[in-house]
Amino acid sequence: MPYCPNCGKPVEGSPAFCQSCGKPLQSTALSTPQAFCSHCGSPVDPAAEICPKCGVRIKPPPRPGGAERKSPGLAAVLSFLFTGLGQIYNGQIGKGISFLVLGIILAFTVLILIGFILYPVFWIYNIYDAYNSAKQINAGAVDPD
Repeated sequence: MPYCPNCGKPVEGSPAFCQSCGKPLQSTALSTPQAFCSHCGSPVDPAAEICPKCGVRIKPPPRPGGAERKSPGLAAVLSFLFTGLGQIYNGQIGKGISFLVLGIILAFTVLILIGFILYPVFWIYNIYDAYNSAKQINAGAVDPD
């Protein structure tokens, strides 16, 4: 289906003017869309990150420093195996070492019975945190420490 080169809306048939924006159309000007801004509908370069017409971000920002993607599943499995390992995998070294030390302390509290409650709760939180941190790092919402 052809699209208006001005507003990006579909054009039915072969009219002289666009039904949406009213701009004159030439049969050679009608084309299949490459990319259009989701906010204002203007045509944009497919590689553009920001619409030049309205300034709205079209693509997510580039990852800082070319940081590698983290696997949330692997982070969760590592934290399942040993507390703090998933955080270290995510690049959160300080947090991972803190979780590791706290996990060891809570493991020893099993001897005084309170650890039977505290350690499993912390262990589950540790897995949850590693998984969500990896997802947030991949989304660019959180920078690893």
